[in-house]
Amino acid sequence: GRNSNAPRPVEPTNARRSNKVKVRGLIPFCCKYLSKISKPHPSGKQSSKTPNPPSNGRGLAIKTPLRKGNSNGDMEKPEPMDRLLCGDVGYGKTEVAIRAAFKAVMDGKQVAVMVPTTVLAQQHFMTFKERMQPFGVKVEMVSRFCTPREQKRILNDLENGQVDVLIGTHRLLQQDVLFPDLGLLVIDEEQRFGVAQKEKIKRWKTGVDVLTLSATPIPRTLHLALVNGRDMSVIESPPEERLPVETYVAEYNPGMIKEALEREMRRGGRIYYVHNRV
Repeated sequence: GRNSNAPRPVEPTNARRSNKVKVRGLIPFCCKYLSKISKPHPSGKQSSKTPNPPSNGRGLAIKTPLRKGNSNGDMEKPEPMDRLLCGDVGYGKTEVAIRAAFKAVMDGKQVAVMVPTTVLAQQHFMTFKERMQPFGVKVEMVSRFCTPREQKRILNDLENGQVDVLIGTHRLLQQDVLFPDLGLLVIDEEQRFGVAQKEKIKRWKTGVDVLTLSATPIPRTLHLALVNGRDMSVIESPPEERLPVETYVAEYNPGMIKEALEREMRRGGRIYYVHNRV
């Protein structure tokens, strides 16, 4: 029989269909605008809309799911996308997710962004809203930061097709969250979700493009990518003006540790000292 936990389909309303027609008419203008804000400013300064220009690795990662008329454009293929995007912290995984979400919305689809913590949900909500609000894209968030009254309003707007991008924690997996026309599911830090949540996520993946972001994928997820069970992209080059991480493996030496701590304190940085016995 049908599993009660599976998301129930909702027929799109007439208003939603008319919105799709309006959105398609805005695609050429939005693409032209995005191409402008993605280019470096003549004076050398970056536009406030795009904080950092895409590095070589991030540019390739962006083109892989989005490129039109190319065999590598996952979101242009008839079969659903299932891509794992790996990259260190701050390398631009969120930027790729924003552009993939924007393309899905411009195609008249809804986007769900699932994150493991409420703090990360708030951070993504502010970033997505800042970038997409100028285009009339409605971004909402559901988490424990929202009151029950706010959540009820947001979920009602979502069911009526008035919310384009919904960001939240595992709250998105509950039965009262209904997407009339879900087209893209973005999962940030998949390894931090439990087994029960992942089983529910699997039911969402049917017929929906999936973009998974992770800096440290779990062995099972990485194995699926390595055996071609799912596609994988890696952002290896850091953004401009970001120094690479240097890692040293050495025997315990109090003098070396003292020197490293003092050097970091002199430059006004922060220090995390992890020890097996405190």
